[in-house]
Amino acid sequence: CALPISRCHSFLCPVKQKQLIAHVHGGRVERLEGLPGTATGQVGPGGMVTITVNAFGIVGHVQGRVDSGGGAGIWSSNSIICSRGDWLAFPPAQ
Repeated sequence: CALPISRCHSFLCPVKQKQLIAHVHGGRVERLEGLPGTATGQVGPGGMVTITVNAFGIVGHVQGRVDSGGGAGIWSSNSIICSRGDWLAFPPAQ
């Protein structure tokens, strides 16, 4: 599991920052805890992250990279209100 913090850059988005937990098993994203709907995707070789989130007709695309020290990337969606942002992932606490 990683602990991503998602930030929204859209002015109208009511949620400027959200903490999520990504559940990954065998390189496959099983779910994103903290978001409604479904999440599918993978963490591929070299830590490349590609995730698609579907919630209430909104489709979001997440991209980036992670490794044992954390990670970062961007996201975009078809929502007019919360259309784009970035994320940072922190390694699990020891």
